[in-house]
Amino acid sequence: MTIRKSKLRPLKRPSNIDAWSALAKRQAKAVQVTAVESAQSLMTVKGPTTAIDVFKSNAARVIGLTTKHLLEATELGVGQFNAGLTSLEKRHPLHGALAPVAKAAKSAATSIEHAVASVASHSEKKLPPR
Repeated sequence: MTIRKSKLRPLKRPSNIDAWSALAKRQAKAVQVTAVESAQSLMTVKGPTTAIDVFKSNAARVIGLTTKHLLEATELGVGQFNAGLTSLEKRHPLHGALAPVAKAAKSAATSIEHAVASVASHSEKKLPPR
C-alpha cells in the first residue's frame, strides 16, 4: 500500500508544547540575566563584609527567581491539566458520568497550585531583604 504525498498532512505541534517551550525560553533568559548580574556584582567586592552582603543579595535574588519559575510552571501545568479535563468531558460519550471525577481532579489540581503558592510566599518571607 502506498500513500500519496497529497494525502499526507503535516503534524501540528500542540499548543501545550509551545506554551512550555515559551516558558522555558523566558525562564532561561531570566536565569542568564541573573547570572551575569551576579557575576558583575562580585566584581565590585572590596572586602569580606561586602562579599558576604553581595552573596546574600545574590542568593536572595536566585531564590526569588526560582520561586517565580516554580509558580509559573505550576500555573501552566494546572491550567493545561484543567483544560485537558474540560476537553475530555466535552468529548466523552457519557458527559454526566465523567463530570464528578473531572470536578474532583480539577479541585485537587487547584489545591496543589494553592499549596505551592502558599509555600512559596511563606519561604519568601524568610528571605533577607534585597
